[in-house]
Amino acid sequence: MQKEKIVLWGACSRTDKVIKSIDNNLYEILAIVDNDIQKTGGTFHGIPIKETGYLDNIHFDKLILCLGEKGTLNVKEQLHGKGYNIETMNYFIKKQLEDIYKNSDDKEIKDIMYYLKKHDLDVFNYVYTDKYKELKAECEYDTSCKLFYILHNGKKMYMKRSLDTKEKSIEYYRYICMEQDELSPHRYLVDGYNVEKGMCVMDIGAAEGNFSLDVVDKARKIYIAECDPEWLEALGYTFKDYPDKVEIINKYVSDHVSDHTTTIDSILSGKVINYIKMDVEGSETEVLDGASVTLKSNHNLICAVCAYHRHGDEKKISDKLHEYGMFVEPSSGYMCFLCDVNTYINPEFRRGIIRGKYN
Repeated sequence: MQKEKIVLWGACSRTDKVIKSIDNNLYEILAIVDNDIQKTGGTFHGIPIKETGYLDNIHFDKLILCLGEKGTLNVKEQLHGKGYNIETMNYFIKKQLEDIYKNSDDKEIKDIMYYLKKHDLDVFNYVYTDKYKELKAECEYDTSCKLFYILHNGKKMYMKRSLDTKEKSIEYYRYICMEQDELSPHRYLVDGYNVEKGMCVMDIGAAEGNFSLDVVDKARKIYIAECDPEWLEALGYTFKDYPDKVEIINKYVSDHVSDHTTTIDSILSGKVINYIKMDVEGSETEVLDGASVTLKSNHNLICAVCAYHRHGDEKKISDKLHEYGMFVEPSSGYMCFLCDVNTYINPEFRRGIIRGKYN
């Protein structure tokens, strides 16, 4: 079978991921093109980097844009009218997923595959995401601390310092709103797993703190654990009006206590907790290992634990919560976690959240 001839656009870290997702038995990479003339003339993974005019002088089957959303739109505008067969950087993952799931009986998977017939692959592959592309947000600049903030449900939610423009802040905000849409597989709060008035809450891996901000008026106490210095600064401003209710913990939550780490059991020693939300970039199972006393002693506890970061975490997290007698179920729908480099080698759809509670 003759290989398809492809050209990649952009010599960057994204290109590295794309190269890993290409089946060399099916595709031949002719070159990489780039608008940056300082890169042209060199090589990337042994592939020659050419000026963009190279495209007019060769025959190729597909041009793959190894760029973010904004860069993709700019290049598509630059190449408008050229007639090239253009695909985005996740094209090869999408082709692999089509093959992997072509015989799936899972209706939720079938719905995603139908959606992907007309859309590029993304983390969330659902029609609902379209409404967030142009979501309006009130974003202001606080001159006293020199940080941007978003008015989120009437409350100021500060952005970290590296989100240093309105555009960046609003783009970030759109994504976290999309993440927590009522149809999202990443949504924490759903019927049967809501934060009710008077609950004590733990938010592990809070980032900007949107989860805690959404429940702060209901909760009796919130423990926020975050270790990113930029987000810690922003969280301090977001929750400055709740000094007695919100406690911010500047440590990695893990399965052991050290100078830089702590555990759920250590934080909550002797305290009651009703709700644990956890999003710790793939360390969820380790964090649960450091929560055995808490899970055994709090029988009015609800857990919402991210399961999409690593292969197999859905089962591992479910099994751990089952061990403590919890009723366990996954969120509806699936995610394709494109930040995991393994997704480009062995792609799969993963459940977003594992929820657990005592009957």
